[in-house]
Amino acid sequence: MRIRGGLDQCAAPRSNGSRGFFSVFLLGTVHWDPLGFRRLSTFLEWFNPDCILLEFSPYGLSFRRKNQETLQRTLNRGIREVSHRCGIPHGTVLRHPEVLAVRRQISLPFEYRATSRFSKRTGTPLFLVDHSQWSRRWISEWPELLSWENIYSLVALKSHARESISQIYHRAASLIGTGGARYRALILGFPSSNYRCRMKRERYLAKRIVRILETHVPKKPLFVGGWNHLVRNEDHPTIRQYLATRTTDCGLLDRTALTYLPSPDPAFPGELSQSSSLSPAMKSRCLHPMRFS
Repeated sequence: MRIRGGLDQCAAPRSNGSRGFFSVFLLGTVHWDPLGFRRLSTFLEWFNPDCILLEFSPYGLSFRRKNQETLQRTLNRGIREVSHRCGIPHGTVLRHPEVLAVRRQISLPFEYRATSRFSKRTGTPLFLVDHSQWSRRWISEWPELLSWENIYSLVALKSHARESISQIYHRAASLIGTGGARYRALILGFPSSNYRCRMKRERYLAKRIVRILETHVPKKPLFVGGWNHLVRNEDHPTIRQYLATRTTDCGLLDRTALTYLPSPDPAFPGELSQSSSLSPAMKSRCLHPMRFS
């Protein structure tokens, strides 16, 4: 498996010959999709990219690998503390949707696990295109995230307070299709520092992708990242706009057919096992993702 972190500095994007644009498929995900690993593994088998560009940073990967056991122990300790102090059944806290979302956040994301598994099996190069600067900023907030006080505040929320994954994908499809004012109103709800950081990050990600495409010239590259990078926004462009390519298609992960796969990984119920792969018959049942022009 070839995983490339690369430098966190890159040159400004240049045109690709006389055409001036690149062909790369942008696949949007919901990061805490519990079926994400399964869905993405199915999509990768069908799409069969020769280059994968992943919204994940070298620091985000190394930190999770190095500290995974400590992070999980801290979360489990907070769960027990909430159960003991507040008299809430342990299983109720453990299975609360907000707590499950926290566990997935501190774990290796399904996007990395699925793409690295595919890369290891096929030899397809995998590039981590995000900047470690932003990972460090967000990870620095994890001690507060994992505190028992925060876990209690999350458990106090109603279980249905969080949008379902299908609702988020539906909203994403609508925003990707319309963009403009609706998405601008959404991101303006962020604190100004986060808003500025997000806009700077969009440009960095696009420049990093262009540099890799120019250097390696893949025939069938695939970008995998959060759905928000696929939305058009006139005031503050996203990756989709910075790439400025007429031949780029984009789609949402849930708009592919979910193939029923055997042997789920017991560590992540409902996901494809590490040894499974798609048969030709299974591949034929995978549908084209919904695409946006």
